[in-house]
Amino acid sequence: MTIDERGYVASFCDEWLAWKIDGDALFVPNNALSTLQTWWRIGVPIEWVLEAIDISMCKVYVSPRNKFVYMCGIIWNRLDNSLPNYAAVREEDSEGVE
Repeated sequence: MTIDERGYVASFCDEWLAWKIDGDALFVPNNALSTLQTWWRIGVPIEWVLEAIDISMCKVYVSPRNKFVYMCGIIWNRLDNSLPNYAAVREEDSEGVE
């Protein structure tokens, strides 16, 4: 299934916002949109992103504020392991991480 950029971001938002801690949505950093756009552009399957959200949310040792960064690490590690030529894209994208 091909998904456009808007659908990719919407799928992320739907999954991310489904998770709550004490009834509150979790922190999303300012660079989240650019990260998602990068992943969409380089062809990261949305299924990888949704799975990474679920994994990061279940890690009790990761603070709520760091869930997004942890999720990003899952994606970049998966890319590094399967597509080593994306290491340069990861470095470029991580320059804006808070």
